Amino acid sequence: MNPEKIAPKNQSKSFEGLKREFSENIRPVIEKRDLENLCKGDEMLEELFDKMIEDFKLYTENVAELGEGSTKLGKGEMTMEDFNEIRDRAHRIHDNTIMSLKILVRNLAQKGKDTSWAGSLFSGGENRPAIGRFAILTTLSE
Repeated sequence: MNPEKIAPKNQSKSFEGLKREFSENIRPVIEKRDLENLCKGDEMLEELFDKMIEDFKLYTENVAELGEGSTKLGKGEMTMEDFNEIRDRAHRIHDNTIMSLKILVRNLAQKGKDTSWAGSLFSGGENRPAIGRFAILTTLSE
């Protein structure tokens, strides 16, 4: 799937609001810099890390867009059809986010790097809410 086809055009005001709302006390399962350090020195891991970060940013922007759409829908400023398009795009973006994280974790494990931090994200399968929170927290930690 081509992310350019599903990416929102601009960062919304809701995205900026989401950034402000998250407390500095909330931390991801691994800090972005620590994960980046696990990938340093390996070109393939660095590329996978960069791809994952791009997907995390797209996901975070889409969460903000979804919230904004929900508000507009509630006020009658958006049709259900338009909202469903945003929701469908959100599901595809979330799937891409999960896949890029899985690929990075799998490659880290194959190279003997620490992946214990990923346990809570994939225990019993994919923990979609936990992965979404991780993506948002990682994005907002910049």
